[in-house]
Amino acid sequence: MNRTTCISIAALAAATLADAQSLTPTFTALGDLPGGHFESIATSISPDATQVFGQSSGLSGSQPFIWTAETGMAAMAPKAPTEANEPITIYSANGMVIGNLDTIEDGPAGVNRVTAPTFQVSGMRRQLLTNSPAQFEMTASRMGSTHLANAVSGNGAWILTVAEDSTSTTGYLWRTQPLEIARTMGDLDGYVDVTDDGTILGYFQNSGKRVAVILHANGDDEVLSALPPGWSAVTPSAISNDAQIVVGQATGTTGTRQAFLWNRDTGYRLVSSIAPDHPDWELIQAVDISADGSTLVGYGRNPDGQAEAWLITLPPLTPSPFHQWLAQYSLAGSSISEDTDADGNGNLIEFVFGSDPSKPDSLPWIADLATAFASGDRLSIPIRPGALKLVNVEVEASSDLKVWEPVTAQVENSDAVLQIAFGTPSAMSRFVRLAVQLR
Repeated sequence: MNRTTCISIAALAAATLADAQSLTPTFTALGDLPGGHFESIATSISPDATQVFGQSSGLSGSQPFIWTAETGMAAMAPKAPTEANEPITIYSANGMVIGNLDTIEDGPAGVNRVTAPTFQVSGMRRQLLTNSPAQFEMTASRMGSTHLANAVSGNGAWILTVAEDSTSTTGYLWRTQPLEIARTMGDLDGYVDVTDDGTILGYFQNSGKRVAVILHANGDDEVLSALPPGWSAVTPSAISNDAQIVVGQATGTTGTRQAFLWNRDTGYRLVSSIAPDHPDWELIQAVDISADGSTLVGYGRNPDGQAEAWLITLPPLTPSPFHQWLAQYSLAGSSISEDTDADGNGNLIEFVFGSDPSKPDSLPWIADLATAFASGDRLSIPIRPGALKLVNVEVEASSDLKVWEPVTAQVENSDAVLQIAFGTPSAMSRFVRLAVQLR
């Protein structure tokens, strides 16, 4: 009877392959303003990571806050009477703050116009971005039924705005000196952040899943499409200044929402998998990241079930052996299940068994696996030294390639060899595979 061997990956959890940390990350709960019910939501962090902005419940109801390590959380000075009581959501290194008004004097009803006020942190004195802010407001107001400022680059050179109507979303990248539109974009579903060189972070639907997209300043588009198993969508929030790190919120196939971090070496990961010990916290969304990518802020539910802002400082990342291996084959950013050479074996299989992900059929022992299974013999399979510290390997068989059941086999391993001793196979079993699962 002919028997077929196939290799598969089962129940993968991408966060298991997180990079090693040379130092311990720090997790800081930011608290809330005194008075009112307990609640705080972070919305942004200054490029140098010294200040966090957001919204909290205080004595005067919902109030914008500023947080520093030295002073803790404090309510911001009242804004001008014509402005909504909203938090600072976008902040640049030169003190520029971009905000949005629901209405502007003499403006058409129902139109959200874009304004570009700035605040000096010392004393919170309101200033204007340019000598002709009316030009910016008037121009922006004619671009859609809703037009909002979404981001300003850390150096203050770029402003990213988004206009929406009932049928489309259009992104505009503005230079601030001189004030003019530098780029108009209409291919994505959202535009959320911009770096010092004009690189833009956005998102769109890709094969039914929402994924992040980086529109590089040189014109190249980079789709971050390799979502880990169990993820149905991501909503990016911010990008580091070198475009190496993206943060935001991941949605699971069961509807759960958790903060994520993506970088070029490791791909997508949950922040909870790389953050230090934070018992009973639910990290819901990462909303912003410092310019150098070392500090991210977000919000979640604390052990008491209350909404609270948090800050995590990450040390430099050291790539794991798996991600070093990906880089060796120019596959940095690829997922563990991607099959680059289309031979039926994903990256994790190729890594564990020491094969070449650029050469199909580079696992010569596959035919021997079928033979050993059919005869109940022992089989020795070479593996990458230390790889089995990351994974479990089980033998499964099937009669129809649909339902797979564990088979009697003794799996042993040394540092570089996997030993499999097969029992007597079932007469109904026509197919055999090794199921590799991350620990």
